[in-house]
Amino acid sequence: MKKMILKTSLGAIIFLMALFLFSYSAQANTWTQVNEDGFGDNNTSNTGSLAVFDGYIYAGASNSRIGIQIWRTNDGTNWAKVNENGFGDTSNSGSYAMAAYGGYLYVSTYNYEGGAKIWRTNDGTAWTQVIGDELDLNDEGYDENSLVATMPILFML
Repeated sequence: MKKMILKTSLGAIIFLMALFLFSYSAQANTWTQVNEDGFGDNNTSNTGSLAVFDGYIYAGASNSRIGIQIWRTNDGTNWAKVNENGFGDTSNSGSYAMAAYGGYLYVSTYNYEGGAKIWRTNDGTAWTQVIGDELDLNDEGYDENSLVATMPILFML
């Protein structure tokens, strides 16, 4: 089970584990779930990526039936979906990586049929595919799963 902890500029610590998101309160020394299980869909298997961009926390939710969903919140509690399911292709079923870089939020998707893809947005809601099938370096479409931003380069691992 993948685990990730993200410290945000919003004063929250978000803990990612499977399909639940939790925030930590240092004063109460407790963790609280901050999303509905699977963002309301039983087919959501995990939340594999988190990032902070332009005052929002973003989460990539994997869903093999309808494709990846990108959710965001600016208060740590109320989440809104900000992409078309699977970015228009249900084979884009999930994401292991997000990174803010150069005024954009980048999301890598895994796609078992057409290869990994990279999408980006500069406003958090309008997405453009910037890399497509040519990214499928291992001919399996799902191993490209890390994005690391360091000026002046965005690395994909």
